[in-house]
Amino acid sequence: MSRPAKLVAAAAAWAIWAPAPACADPTIQTLEPSRPSTPALDEQFLGDITNAGIRIADVRTAVAGGHDTCAYLAAGHDALEALEQGLRNNSTMARTDEIAYIDAAIDIYCPRYVKMTGTMA
Repeated sequence: MSRPAKLVAAAAAWAIWAPAPACADPTIQTLEPSRPSTPALDEQFLGDITNAGIRIADVRTAVAGGHDTCAYLAAGHDALEALEQGLRNNSTMARTDEIAYIDAAIDIYCPRYVKMTGTMA
């Protein structure tokens, strides 16, 4: 093996085994997770959407959707985009019901976005 080939092989091996840089990439956004599900929070969320007139066909899907709403907002989307996405995902949901669903998700699972509630009417 020639000297340049040995250097390339050594560099490649080092790149594979080298530790990650000590400083974090400032362009990578760390998203704050939504509040985790607990029986009390889930019951409150389900109660809020039921009181808004939304029929729950699948409890697990409803709760997961609440967390998905928070993740969507955490990714940088606004409440109106969440509303539009929710309506695309569930064509049987009325606009007012989707607004109530998003507001309940924010209130229960990601209250840091409470300023977004009431902005979709």
